[in-house]
Amino acid sequence: MLHLVLPRFNLEAGSTTLVLPDTQIKQAKPSDKDQWLTDGQGLRLLIKPTGSKYWRLKYRFQGKQKTLALGVYPSVSLKQARQKVAEANSY
Repeated sequence: MLHLVLPRFNLEAGSTTLVLPDTQIKQAKPSDKDQWLTDGQGLRLLIKPTGSKYWRLKYRFQGKQKTLALGVYPSVSLKQARQKVAEANSY
């Protein structure tokens, strides 16, 4: 059985949580190098110099950093990507 250790954020008052607004994703422009936009709980959006946008989930497995591909934006929306993170977190 696969067990993922994902970062978790305490949503209580006074805690720090990262939230990526959809408008920031839509407005993000490619640059010469790969760019990363972070949403929280390990969810990240990779923006390639070509303009392609890929959802990635950063996690640890057996003490090693891993990355799980969740789909391509806009085919996979921000809401759908967050749902996939929640599904992965439930394992």
